[in-house]
Amino acid sequence: MGIYTAEPKVTVSLHKPKILLVDDEPHILQALQRLLRKKDCEVLSANTALEALDILSKNDVQVMLTDHKMPQMTGAELIETVRRSYPNVISIMLSGQADFDQVIRLLNDKSAMRFIKKPWSNHEIVETIEKAFNLYETSSHSTWLKRINRAAGFEDDQDFASIVYRYKIRSKAHFVAAIKYVNIAALSRIVGQQECEKIQIKLVNVIAAALPPGTEFVYHEPGLLLITSPACLEKDQLTLMLTGGMAAMIEKVAGLVNSCRLELKAAFYVVDDFLLSPELLVEQLKETIQSANALRPLIYLDEALKTKLSREQQIKASISPELDSGQFTLVLQPKVTLATKLIESAEVLLRWQHTTLGWISPTEFIRLAELDGQINRVGSWVLENGIQQISRLTRFSPDIKSLSINVSARQLYQPDFVEDLQRLLKKHHVDACALEIEITESCIAEDPNYIQTVLWQVKMLGVHISIDDFGAGGTAYSFLTTLPIDTLKLDKCLVEDLSFSKSKCKLVASLIDICHSLNIDVVAEGVEDQKTLDILESMACNKVQGFIFSRALQPKDFEKLIVMQPFARKVKPQNEEGKDSGLLLC
Repeated sequence: MGIYTAEPKVTVSLHKPKILLVDDEPHILQALQRLLRKKDCEVLSANTALEALDILSKNDVQVMLTDHKMPQMTGAELIETVRRSYPNVISIMLSGQADFDQVIRLLNDKSAMRFIKKPWSNHEIVETIEKAFNLYETSSHSTWLKRINRAAGFEDDQDFASIVYRYKIRSKAHFVAAIKYVNIAALSRIVGQQECEKIQIKLVNVIAAALPPGTEFVYHEPGLLLITSPACLEKDQLTLMLTGGMAAMIEKVAGLVNSCRLELKAAFYVVDDFLLSPELLVEQLKETIQSANALRPLIYLDEALKTKLSREQQIKASISPELDSGQFTLVLQPKVTLATKLIESAEVLLRWQHTTLGWISPTEFIRLAELDGQINRVGSWVLENGIQQISRLTRFSPDIKSLSINVSARQLYQPDFVEDLQRLLKKHHVDACALEIEITESCIAEDPNYIQTVLWQVKMLGVHISIDDFGAGGTAYSFLTTLPIDTLKLDKCLVEDLSFSKSKCKLVASLIDICHSLNIDVVAEGVEDQKTLDILESMACNKVQGFIFSRALQPKDFEKLIVMQPFARKVKPQNEEGKDSGLLLC
């Protein structure tokens, strides 16, 4: 049987989760709506409790944020009513005036998830709402899993962990697999939730027919079917069985739903060492599924991949505690101004010496931090500690005009990013013009209009803005005229082999000319040889960053370099009679 390959899937727009804001003060509602405008949710609003109940009767609302002191019905009374009529809705109370005995009662009987006192912190509001949506999702998933597993004929207490532990106790080799219904949400949107559940139950029967007798199944989360079997089969045999079963599942859905083709990804593993816990095994199967694609939808979790995923899980689990314990440090890579050859700025870079794994490449841990959202905490740490370095170095030497700090797309999408930036500058007594934030082309491409708004707010603080890795992505040049850019950093791919390529020379020279005509400075990064440096200098490139001058340095070593200024041009000044004075000035 041939390997299953997925056809292009049908794209279906899905309803966003909904939050209901209830407050009798219009300016409060407007402030909350502005705060949530970029969150991935639909915002509904009501001025009274009665209006809120009407909205709840007509909409599938997941989270409600309500004031307490309102006419007709208080927020506490509204929350109690919602608890009885819409028990799945997660309620939050936001108020400056409330009966705290009543609030405590609401929290104790779990009618309300949280009480937030006015005036509120934007960060607290956003964080609480995110937790409320997560709580709703967890609760919904738990209810869904019990319902569908019971309907599929699984025992109420059956779960993946208990099945695997059963084999482990008997030291019995077995295989485990996970099949992910990638577009299950689209399918549910088309046929409805109840019909979608029926289809998922039928799919268990379809895949069961392709696998050995004694195979056990359980839905671990919506759209993720876990499979365990004691059958002793070779990898190739399992591959044929699973791909055949997946093909049959796709065919089954095609016969039931014309407008949506089921897209599947899967991973499997033969367990014979019994060292992995079921929980870790599930996580590794889910991680493996992420690397599957249309051409390779089924992946075998071999020892090499298992080792790689175990390392990645250890890295992700270590990020937060090792930030706290001081294993992360900042280093500085000098930028040399070509007109004077002075070191007047540097890029702040993050380094990690892991307690047990040793040095970890930023490329590796930044990617993992971005995958699970920890990049926000990492970015905040870098921003604060980087601004501390600016405060210290600008006092240490008048030569240092600025430092640049990398900011991720996720940070820019934080609603309080600009507010936090302003707070940090004030806290550490740093002039805004001494800070340059670096963002990548890909960051701009995600949501150009929103990024433009945020960058203009940053610019209004006086902070300089640099586009990093230019040339590595596919962003159009038009953003050079629409965004408040101060500096363009040419990626190494544009700079390397410059002395061997006339076409690349012409491209870089024209880019530098365009930037200068727009009052944008140009920095070339990744410069490693004298020929490339000479070419860039002839093109009037403003600054260079690369190993030809210096690698990234610890702060103390960077200070020594600033004092020495070893690359600065030596100028012989003339005396009053026009003769050489014999003095060397740096």
